[in-house]
Amino acid sequence: MPFVEPEFDSIGVFVYGVYRHFLFTGDAQFLGDIWPNVKNAADWIANNIQANGFGPADFSIWEEPARGLEHNSYTQAWYVIGLYAAECLAEMRGDTAETEKYAQAAASIVTALQRPSNWFPPGSWNPLGYYNRAVNQDNTVQPMKDSSSNVLIALGVIDAASGRAASHILTITSALSHDKYGLARYTGDDYY
Repeated sequence: MPFVEPEFDSIGVFVYGVYRHFLFTGDAQFLGDIWPNVKNAADWIANNIQANGFGPADFSIWEEPARGLEHNSYTQAWYVIGLYAAECLAEMRGDTAETEKYAQAAASIVTALQRPSNWFPPGSWNPLGYYNRAVNQDNTVQPMKDSSSNVLIALGVIDAASGRAASHILTITSALSHDKYGLARYTGDDYY
C-alpha cells in the first residue's frame, strides 16, 4: 500500500522537537539557523485554522483514505503542542506578535477539541465520555473510539487530572483492551 498523504501531524512534531532540542542543548546558533523553518511550520498551522476552529484536516497516522480527510484528534494534539512550542520560542526571541498569534491558534484548536460533538460546529468531546476520533471536513462527527486520541492526554493538551481525561482513558481502555496488555487501534481492529 502506498503512503497516504496528507499526514500533517509531523508539522507539530517538528516544531516541538526543535523546542525540546533547544531546551536540552541551549544552542542559540541552532535555534537561529532553524527558526525560519520553525516559523514557517507554525505559521502554516496558525494561518490555516478552519472555520470550525480546528487545524487542517488530514489522514493522520492510520492512513485510511477511504474515511476521507478528517480533523483527527491525534493530529490536532500535535498542532497544539507544536504551537505551544513555537509560542515559547517566539517569546524567548522577544517576538510578541508571533507569541500571541501562536497562542491564539492553539487556543482555537483546544476550544474545538473541548466543544461537545453534538453542538454545531461539532467538537471532539463526545457527551458519552470520550474524545471522538475526528470531526470530518463536512462537520459531521467520526465518533469512533480510537486509541490514538489518548495522545491528547499524553501530550498534556487535555489536563490528565481532569474528569474528561479520566473518563476518556477509562472509555478507551474498556472498549479496546485485548489480551491483558494490548490496546487495539479501534473497535474491530485486530492490530494492537
